[in-house]
Amino acid sequence: MQSGAINSEALTQLFRSLSQKRKFGTLELLQGKEKLEISFQNGKIVRARNADLRPWQPILERLIRAGLAQPELAELATARDPEIKELENFFVKECRVPVEAFKRARRGVELDILYSLRNVSAGSYNFRAEMSAVDESSALNIAPGQLLLDYVELENDLEQFAQVFDRLESTSTTLSRRNGSTPGNLPEAARVVWNSLEAESCLKQICDLTMLSEYELRESLNTLFVKNLLSVNKSASKSVAPVKAPAEVEEGAALLDAWKHSMDDLEELTEEDQLMSAAAQAEAPVKGAKGLGDRSILVDQAAELLSGLDDEQRPTLRQVSAGGEPVAEDSAPELSAGMAAGAST
Repeated sequence: MQSGAINSEALTQLFRSLSQKRKFGTLELLQGKEKLEISFQNGKIVRARNADLRPWQPILERLIRAGLAQPELAELATARDPEIKELENFFVKECRVPVEAFKRARRGVELDILYSLRNVSAGSYNFRAEMSAVDESSALNIAPGQLLLDYVELENDLEQFAQVFDRLESTSTTLSRRNGSTPGNLPEAARVVWNSLEAESCLKQICDLTMLSEYELRESLNTLFVKNLLSVNKSASKSVAPVKAPAEVEEGAALLDAWKHSMDDLEELTEEDQLMSAAAQAEAPVKGAKGLGDRSILVDQAAELLSGLDDEQRPTLRQVSAGGEPVAEDSAPELSAGMAAGAST
């Protein structure tokens, strides 16, 4: 095991060494009470996580801030403690969150960890050589050399960004699409930001809605500004109301929430009980019903509400988190035990 003290200069040398030697393993960085883990494969960075948090926690927090998940799901996830893949399946299949949005939330979390290292001051590190399986579809695959160049670019652009936009957390600086502007060809992250600007929004709202990393968001805003696609209004007295989902979406989310709480009853049902319950509940009102029939009706009604929007509303609701591409409608989500079934275990 390789170990030693760490600061910004030592981190630069360490990244270069791991890249040049095409190392496989996990780099542990300790700063005070914080412990970060960076995974390498063939000299590239494929994963980054805060070891003090469960892997799903920061991802769920981003989904909640973006309005794609209800805060109550944090309690459910704590009881289940799901793997990230299980969490993804739950949101994509049951909550109808576009898979691209989930992956963007995960990538944003990991990139923010990596770019926070540009400010590393004092601590220690351990590198453990090992081979570990990584989901290639969501791996970062970032060359350490490129990351180091990004550190320099980010630091150099901080002052200019502040002059134009202020801080990313700002609620007084608002952005909107410039009248008559057309985006043309944009990088993927910049397209996500553009799609989030259907109405005038403050920087914090854009940060929450897009779920991009700090670096991606800064770079995207600069790109849109240079292309003269943005109108920037910096006014300390101006405030923007929080983005509110249409009533149909809120009602659909409420039905899914009710469905979630019905999972506690399922484990006590035998297969025969479930079949009988499904037949008995097929024509019964949803309110007060229990069993598999209740679950099916709740999910079907939620799916119907979400799919019942007209053509103009539909892209508005879905494309903010799906990068602007239309999302194909599925039939009612497949009924599986999934994440919610583990809440009672």
